[in-house]
Amino acid sequence: MNKIITIEQAKRIVEENRSNGLKTVNVHGCFDILHYGHVIYFEAAKKHGQVLLVSLTPDRYVAKGPNRPFVDENARLKYVSSLEIVDFVVLNDEPDAVNFLKTVAPDVTARGSEYLNFKDDITGKIELEKKAIEDVGGRMVFTDGEIYSSTKMINSWGAGLNNNQIAYRDSIRKTISTSDISRDIDQLQHLSVLVIGDAIIDEYTYCSCLGTVSKHSAISALQHDTELMSGGILAIKKHISKLSNCSDLMSIIGGKNLTECLNVNSHELKIDELHLDPLTYTPHKRRFISTGYSNSISKMLNSNNDVDTSNRLFEISFLPTDGFSKEIKSKFTSEIEKRIKNYDIVVVADFGHGLIDKDLACLICENANYLALNVQTNSANFGFNLFTKFPSTDFLCIDELELRLAFSDRETDLYSLMNKASQTLQCSKVMVTRGRNGIEYLIDGNIKSVPALANIVADPVGAGDAVLSVTSLVSYNDNEGDLTLFSGSIAGMIGTSIRGNSSSIQKDQLIKNMKGFVQI
Repeated sequence: MNKIITIEQAKRIVEENRSNGLKTVNVHGCFDILHYGHVIYFEAAKKHGQVLLVSLTPDRYVAKGPNRPFVDENARLKYVSSLEIVDFVVLNDEPDAVNFLKTVAPDVTARGSEYLNFKDDITGKIELEKKAIEDVGGRMVFTDGEIYSSTKMINSWGAGLNNNQIAYRDSIRKTISTSDISRDIDQLQHLSVLVIGDAIIDEYTYCSCLGTVSKHSAISALQHDTELMSGGILAIKKHISKLSNCSDLMSIIGGKNLTECLNVNSHELKIDELHLDPLTYTPHKRRFISTGYSNSISKMLNSNNDVDTSNRLFEISFLPTDGFSKEIKSKFTSEIEKRIKNYDIVVVADFGHGLIDKDLACLICENANYLALNVQTNSANFGFNLFTKFPSTDFLCIDELELRLAFSDRETDLYSLMNKASQTLQCSKVMVTRGRNGIEYLIDGNIKSVPALANIVADPVGAGDAVLSVTSLVSYNDNEGDLTLFSGSIAGMIGTSIRGNSSSIQKDQLIKNMKGFVQI
């Protein structure tokens, strides 16, 4: 029998084993590089039963640092299944084994002794997994033996990293330890944060391009699926809410597409707390993305239908082109003025859709205890929405293009422009994101740099929002800048692996990736 099975098959096998008096033991993990420690682990686990079922974490949920897993999920399935001691192996469909254990219900699930103390588990999932298997009549055991680590082995080789990434990893190890990472990221939960900016609805419509219609030059496409996502400040608020236990959102949404806004945010944001302008739109950006094969014949030859979000056919936007009503805007401004001083940090993301004018920008700058600022250009405001409308800030996080546009300067070296921005905004902390060229950070006159940590980019949309969300909070208490830069680069790396803003960065995901990068 093929050892590589589905979750449904695993459930049936466990039931058949139980009816035949056999116990099924599960072990769960990434198993990126198979080594002697894994063999010891499997042998110790199988002592608690007769059938060993290994469940693997999918590639998209592996949080071990940049460019991990080193070996993709298909190869990991094959080499784990090749071990004689392993009876079956299955690819889990989630980042942890909680639902897997509830569904498959093995008799025993085994974990290494390093997980014996639940307080050391930053994910909090081991305790939930223990409860899950006990709820279905099973038990969790902890194996003995020397602990080996794939992450330490891969890091010692520098596998999957280019020379710039290795150099940065070696330098950051001198200033940041794994214990510092957990402590400092955990402390963010105590910060109170007010998030202000443009609410946006992002929509991806996936389709196959069929060519041009017979009588015109228009593109013809076959629609496959549509995905609605929170964008703009809505996405940023979701990121921040995973780090801070006290975060609030202030924005204006439109009544003309209120249904879409409610549908995309019904379970994650308090829409009823936002101001509603019934006569305008919440900015809604609909992107048509070509995926799969271009016609029915090629699809028959090869069924590969992977999504490539860079292959965009067209984009159409619904925007508040006439602005927001004066009455709604006045109430919105008054509430900001009343509440803004109650927060440790105010995060502003200005996408230039008419929400933040110069008067509101000045009010925010005058009253925020600590202001983290991002101002963006896009096709609706290109060249006209500049950070220079804000008189000051404490932390500026901006794209290089937007920095150059603000000063109408494409030639001057980047560091000089960063210093100019620092002086213009009376700001000692200026972070500039540069996509594949990494991030530059000016703090108290000193420049710090990090290379891009993602070698494979699934979707760049939303990565900048992830960087802003994390660095806005970390920079508040970080006067050296190393942790801010490091956490921001990891956040950007995670962001590029997410399709648009379809999911948020989790705190444990951030911590695990940061630890995985520096672990030795």
